[in-house]
Amino acid sequence: MKMKRHLIFSILLFSSFFLKAQASLSDKDIKEYESQIHQMVEYLQETLNFIGDPNNFVHEKDIIFKESYSKIFRDENVQVEDDLDENRGTSINKDVQSYLKDIDFFFDNVKFTFEIQSVTPQINEAGETFFKVAMVRTIAGNTITGDAVNNSKPRFLEINLDSYKKELKIVSFYTTKPNAEEELYNWWNSMSLAWKQYLGKGYFIVDEVEMSDVNNILADGYTLLTKREFALKDSFMIVGNDTMSMDRIDELFGHQPDTVIFINDTVSRWVDDTIKTSLSPIYEILNQITKITEVNVAGNEDITTLEPLTELSELRSLNCSDTKVNDINPIRNLNKIKDLNISNTDVKDISNLKYANVVQDFKADNIDIDDITVVSFFKDLNNLSLANTKVSDITPVSNCVNMTSLNLSGTQITNLSPLNNLLKLYDLDLSNTPVSDISSLQNLVNLHFLNVEGTRITDLSPLKSLERLNEINFSNTEVADLMPLDNMSRLTKIYCDNALVDKAMADKFMRSNPNVLVIYETLALEAWWNELPSFWKDLLITQAMTSKRPTKEELHSIINIKNLKVGHFIQDAEPVSRLTNIEFLDLSDSKIDDLSPLYGLHNLKSLNVRNTEVSDLTPLSNLKNLKELNIENTNVKSLQALHELSNISKIYADGSKLTQDEVVALKRKQRQLTVIYQTDDLRLWWGNLDMAWREIFNSHLTCNSNPTAEQLQSIVDLEEIVVDPNNVVYSLESLQQMSFLRKLIINNNQIHDLTPLSDKDLLEVLSVSGNPVDDITPLSNLLLLKNLNVENTQVSDLTPITNLKNIKVLNIGGTSVRNLKPLAGFEHLEDLSIVNTYVKSVVPLENLPSLKHLKAYKTKIKNKNIELLKFKKPDLNVIYY
Repeated sequence: MKMKRHLIFSILLFSSFFLKAQASLSDKDIKEYESQIHQMVEYLQETLNFIGDPNNFVHEKDIIFKESYSKIFRDENVQVEDDLDENRGTSINKDVQSYLKDIDFFFDNVKFTFEIQSVTPQINEAGETFFKVAMVRTIAGNTITGDAVNNSKPRFLEINLDSYKKELKIVSFYTTKPNAEEELYNWWNSMSLAWKQYLGKGYFIVDEVEMSDVNNILADGYTLLTKREFALKDSFMIVGNDTMSMDRIDELFGHQPDTVIFINDTVSRWVDDTIKTSLSPIYEILNQITKITEVNVAGNEDITTLEPLTELSELRSLNCSDTKVNDINPIRNLNKIKDLNISNTDVKDISNLKYANVVQDFKADNIDIDDITVVSFFKDLNNLSLANTKVSDITPVSNCVNMTSLNLSGTQITNLSPLNNLLKLYDLDLSNTPVSDISSLQNLVNLHFLNVEGTRITDLSPLKSLERLNEINFSNTEVADLMPLDNMSRLTKIYCDNALVDKAMADKFMRSNPNVLVIYETLALEAWWNELPSFWKDLLITQAMTSKRPTKEELHSIINIKNLKVGHFIQDAEPVSRLTNIEFLDLSDSKIDDLSPLYGLHNLKSLNVRNTEVSDLTPLSNLKNLKELNIENTNVKSLQALHELSNISKIYADGSKLTQDEVVALKRKQRQLTVIYQTDDLRLWWGNLDMAWREIFNSHLTCNSNPTAEQLQSIVDLEEIVVDPNNVVYSLESLQQMSFLRKLIINNNQIHDLTPLSDKDLLEVLSVSGNPVDDITPLSNLLLLKNLNVENTQVSDLTPITNLKNIKVLNIGGTSVRNLKPLAGFEHLEDLSIVNTYVKSVVPLENLPSLKHLKAYKTKIKNKNIELLKFKKPDLNVIYY
């Protein structure tokens, strides 16, 4: 009911009258706008109170956070000074959505009252009218910790008036007028050295001075942490077996020490050096830092808080695993995060993530949590890992219907019914849990990997319908029968070590299912180990850090190793086939030439075969989790095996045998992928670019003055380029390296020749309006082109584009075109402009089924022909005079 009242109120408020736009406001105008503003403040008050009411549903509040707020606020970037913590010493500004969410986060219940003191019309620097509202804000309620809150303070709203759009919108909400620059400086100064070193790395204020070196930002400069050497001089007395400082000589009562040692040494200490300079470069850099999308501080023990991340509103990925972080409250408003890893931290509560509902990959292993209610809001969740937590109830995951991977190993769960509807589940780990009944899994038809090791199950019958099952582990259970798994065509491995499966049953099963390997006792693992060459044993022992004669447990830790780097003398990768949990494998500089043993490593994320004799990547075709591959200086010619690997994001291939066609074919299948394979050519290309093109590329993708290999490749992988007319360019030759261009806007410039676009067969949008172009023949093969603008060019003949039948929008206004016959087959054409041309006949347009809009004024077309066209196409909107 409250939500309905909100909606009705907003309709009344924003459908109210507005006066016609005027150059100035009369007294009557002002009074009417003041009335509107009073209603707006009332609406704001009701909105905040709706959020502060614990009886209202989360999803209704979420509608306010994502949509309804925009009825009175200009956009999501409107800054609100935080007034929710009355003990806060310094002012902090937040995006409006973050402020609204914090009302729900900080309070159990709260009520806002706004008493308007005055509404004053004012003029801004652009000469535009806005209103400043002075009011007293009172809040009363209880915080989430149970503390009573009741206080009042002055607050101000600044409301912009747009008479043309008939809108009043809040653009600022504060107690103290916000200073964005000062806030950024305070933000930097308040963060720990560890965060400064991470966030500031790679951003240079001047040559050789990184932002990470800046300790404090001052009013007129900054301080740098510098290590300096200081002289250390001292003397010590040796008396018997004791060492005494010289200031204790009185304790010898006149006796001489055995020996006197004089020390003349230096020690290193960190000190602040003050640099006086303009703060403009620092402000620019801090703005860039606040826009970063990925933070990975995994394993950094100096990271103890996530507080500095509050300003990173564009953050998409955060990995703070294996740090000393204990509170995720600072990231509660970062609602663009899709990838979050808080494993092995001191976090005990994840409830503040309830509005982070775009999370797709969430890892929270080995932390002290038992409540995952918040997961029910993660509608897009694909991967969830809660290993070794105190979770016992997984009901919230029942809403996560897009889930493909779920790790509940080492939890306290017993009831699996919430998994019933997770039909996309691909990988499920229930190992070392009290689970005894797996009947709820019988509908999970997409399940490929199942781990129920160390559970209480005794019967595999519910799995007989899972035809896509590829691997199952039920070691250390009381399962005694393999027959429910018989004739599963995709099954390749069964782990049943220390189960009740005996040798006879295992042998019988393998005979009837020859493609399945049954690992049914530790002896098999020990036999594998005993057959390994000594150098492989030494390698695995060293990197798994086990004893020289591994115990049974250590052997299991070896085959579960996550990272492995082999030596240069290794010739055969076969032993790696047993390391099915490996994620990072480095075979670089070895003598390995065959990757076949890697076929079953479905957890592999990163593979390095740099400087090897590898030439065939076919064994990698099944590695769905592979993200990064290094094939530099190899004989690899084909990437065909990688075409279905949707997670792969980066391939390093300089010095390989790859051709551009091979790379383009893969990129068209996996658009998220970056293949770095032509760095030398790109450095030469970049070196030959004129400054105009460099500025154009820099405006689309920030890079160093001497771009890295990855930056160069990212530039030529750009899909969209919009050229500011202030960047004067005379040729498109600089685009020849760009194979993935889909949109090019280069209006009002000096382009004569479109030939460099002739091979841009992915191009969908092209605008060269206002250029001295007279020939569009180079566009004749761009069959995907949908939007073409050659307005005010010297084009006279449309024949070259006769076959571009996917064009929907075409603008040839201001050209010398006379004949529209080449357009007769444009069955998808919706919008055509022939303004100010020599066209006389519109007959070729009569049979275009999709044509909706035609601009045809200032042409040679007679009025009767236009009327005839309208008669034949009554739905056509024609602008003609």
